[in-house]
Amino acid sequence: MTARAVVLEAFSTLDAQGSVITLTEIAQMTGKSIMMVRHILLKDGLWTAERRAEANRLRLSRSNAHLSPQFGLRNKQACFARKRRILQEAIATTKPELVWTTFTEREKQLLTYRFGEERTMAETGKLLGITRERVRQLEDKALLRLQVIHRLTA
Repeated sequence: MTARAVVLEAFSTLDAQGSVITLTEIAQMTGKSIMMVRHILLKDGLWTAERRAEANRLRLSRSNAHLSPQFGLRNKQACFARKRRILQEAIATTKPELVWTTFTEREKQLLTYRFGEERTMAETGKLLGITRERVRQLEDKALLRLQVIHRLTA
């Protein structure tokens, strides 16, 4: 499949679900760059002013969250519980081998430390040789990708 076909297929899948479509989400689903996704959607007239405004409103509401912009929660315990629930639901309702193949080895280690062994972000960061903030970023990225895959296979 061409890059254009992959992007358009991802766009139509999300559009059919009625969810707010963001360039980042399509880029993560397809493995293409955000600029390529934007170019394809603009060229085909699908990335309209209304869709851009809707995506911007979603992005701004997420960025106002104190702790985890991707998941929009301010409370540490609630954020951790929501992330754990996302992981558990995806594993329970999607083929487990599909879930684990979506992650890199580093992400698998990170998720195991965080949700299997319930280590803090700082402890996980020390074990992996990265900062606490980088742990949060990788965790959010992995779980966001998992949510997209879960949505597509549901």
